[in-house]
Amino acid sequence: MRRILGFILLLPFCVQAGVISSIHITGNKRTKAHIIHRELTFEIGQELDSADYASAIQQSSQNLLNTGLFNFATITFKDSLKNQISVHIDLVERWYIWPEVIIKFQERNFTEWLVEKNFSRIDYGLYISHNNMRGRKEKLQIQGKYGFNKKLGLLYNFPYLTKSMKAGLQVAISYNTQNEVFTGIDSLNKMIYTKNTDRILLETYRVTGEYTYRKNFFTTHFLTGEYVYLVGYHDLRDIGKAFLSASNQTQFFSFRYFLKHDRRDARAYPLVGHYGDVEIKQFGLGINEDKLAITRLKTNFRIFRNLYKRWFFSTGLYTEIFSKADIPFYFQDGLGFDRYVRSYEPYVLFGQMSTFAKANLKFQILKPRSFTLPLIKTTKFSKIHLAAYANYFVDAGYVLNQLEAARRLDNDLLLGTGFGIDFVTFYDLVWRYEYSINKEGQHGFYISFVAPI
Repeated sequence: MRRILGFILLLPFCVQAGVISSIHITGNKRTKAHIIHRELTFEIGQELDSADYASAIQQSSQNLLNTGLFNFATITFKDSLKNQISVHIDLVERWYIWPEVIIKFQERNFTEWLVEKNFSRIDYGLYISHNNMRGRKEKLQIQGKYGFNKKLGLLYNFPYLTKSMKAGLQVAISYNTQNEVFTGIDSLNKMIYTKNTDRILLETYRVTGEYTYRKNFFTTHFLTGEYVYLVGYHDLRDIGKAFLSASNQTQFFSFRYFLKHDRRDARAYPLVGHYGDVEIKQFGLGINEDKLAITRLKTNFRIFRNLYKRWFFSTGLYTEIFSKADIPFYFQDGLGFDRYVRSYEPYVLFGQMSTFAKANLKFQILKPRSFTLPLIKTTKFSKIHLAAYANYFVDAGYVLNQLEAARRLDNDLLLGTGFGIDFVTFYDLVWRYEYSINKEGQHGFYISFVAPI
């Protein structure tokens, strides 16, 4: 969790209700002032009661840190004569230009790759990202990847198109080739790959445009349009319609509406608040040669509570439903990748409906604390924070598969439980180490790099 350092300086016995007369910002060497003002719950000329100072400081600090532009944010209120409030904001910016070295395992997670340790099953490449272009929170990303899966891509995000700073736009274009393709699931819910080391099996051309509307601090609407052209070669032709289409190539438009409401204290590792999203996506309009028309609905809800002092509880519920059962494998989805029941990491379950729930009880072993590394001069890296949490968890999941009931785990309740420890530090870094066991009696030690819920 990025530690919120919204220190509240309320001068004893002299802080009164008043009018905000000035806002002074320091530390924003790159970020434009209007980007910062966009995240504040107060503005110059606003009358603010002294009872609201603490909440205004806390929420504004959270908003600033959740932009991903800053490592630390310190806000102080000072009263001057005639009930004039002077606001001081001190920021520590992040490093914005990242040459991201991409090391992607063909397996679905790092733990699965550790079982075989097959270095030939690694994609590698370089993504160059600038996360604060022109100091306006715009993002430029140049993508290049080599290995079994190759990729060239370009992405640019304009979060603020209008003076009201509510509408945004993202555009992206990419070209992918794959020598190894995930083409099926066996009766034991293990992945089946089709592989050709000498020839390309699948080509993907993709052009995407996304319009965003951030109505307030917490609610954002996304409207996405995408053109996709897929071509399968060689070994994929033997699979035919079951994987992609009868001709093993297709082109289609997809449209997505996504609504997100986010009231978490910290997006990387939340402890307090709630989150919810709903997505409706349409693959194809039924006008192409394959008459492709698939509708998918997703929902995701999470709650985070501070039970008592260092004790925290979180829970989440996820569902996914397809409009019909008989769809090409390329478009199928379920549990086993980003969404999975812990202790079932080795398995994949696809179906017409999937749902899973998670619950975590956490104890804060190490309270978030910041310190400075003496040998590093720049505050972008020298000033860091660290926290640690012990947790006990219970997960449950279910996948309804009306077509492939022979798979061992389909149409059955999945149950897993275990315990672990999480480390959280700056730049949204999370390390999770967990031991889990499922109702089948299978158990193992797993490593992950995102928050559990």
